[in-house]
Amino acid sequence: MLHSVRNARAAVTPGTVAGSAWRTRGQQSPDEGPVAIAAQAAFTEGRSFGNVLAADTRVTEHLDPKAIAALLDPIAYTGL
Repeated sequence: MLHSVRNARAAVTPGTVAGSAWRTRGQQSPDEGPVAIAAQAAFTEGRSFGNVLAADTRVTEHLDPKAIAALLDPIAYTGL
């Protein structure tokens, strides 16, 4: 991996190095997962983050819309 970092023509950031490490292990980088993609879509499309998550089957196979809403409720945030 160090060889490819030294020979990179694009900017090397911690995120690109971490993403490369995840892919090397055959895993999806957290910044490429459904939650990150939903966050980007919500921002760029001006939609609610919760609605974008609730429309993604990769998320809803684990959480129903009510659970998503509960997880995103700022009143439930404990600061941890």
